[in-house]
Amino acid sequence: STGFTASELAAIAEAAKTIAIVRSGSYSLGLNMLTGLVEQAARALGHDDCDIEILEAHHRFKVDAPSGTALMLGEAAARGRGIELDDVARRARDGLVGPRGAGEIGFAVLRGGGIVGEH
Repeated sequence: STGFTASELAAIAEAAKTIAIVRSGSYSLGLNMLTGLVEQAARALGHDDCDIEILEAHHRFKVDAPSGTALMLGEAAARGRGIELDDVARRARDGLVGPRGAGEIGFAVLRGGGIVGEH
């Protein structure tokens, strides 16, 4: 599940202290295989050899941006590089001037129409 607020995530974490909770951005076998491949590719290619940008599109009613799936892919890339996603994530480029920051993992988000979900 995705789209939780910070207070909802805190409530889930608190509940997990007393009951078993399984939470994931996606339970799709294909996506979980893809995250493994993304992690391996990020590890193999390194910081200097490639830039990572995650582009995702969903329908206009999608409540979270970036999507949980996009964040899972970003986390996998960060793990592959041995870094924390929060330290290198660039979630918006609007108004930025200058070159891309070294080692950034970028997220570009589109919302509109009836797009089921593309990453």
